[in-house]
Amino acid sequence: MSDYNGWTNKETWLVNAWCIDSVPKYYADANQYYVEPNDLEDVVNYICEKSGALSRVTHGLIGDFIRTSWSRVNWHELADHLNETLAAMEEENDSIEF
Repeated sequence: MSDYNGWTNKETWLVNAWCIDSVPKYYADANQYYVEPNDLEDVVNYICEKSGALSRVTHGLIGDFIRTSWSRVNWHELADHLNETLAAMEEENDSIEF
């Protein structure tokens, strides 16, 4: 396994860099502070489909490159990182006195 900017590979780093910023708030707003890797993949797929990023290139060489890169994303690593962020958010919310 290679190492890219602290992540398993470039594909995982790219998904984190481009898609994960708003995801912690999405889960925290739903009062969900843990995510399974396959659920995270579904959410990121949904985000990319809504933005048109995955639906524009579906066939041919470029489509094959995208699908190959997508299959290399380490969803477990991304979910672990997200779950650490969510745990900190939950702790912060629990410490707020009303």
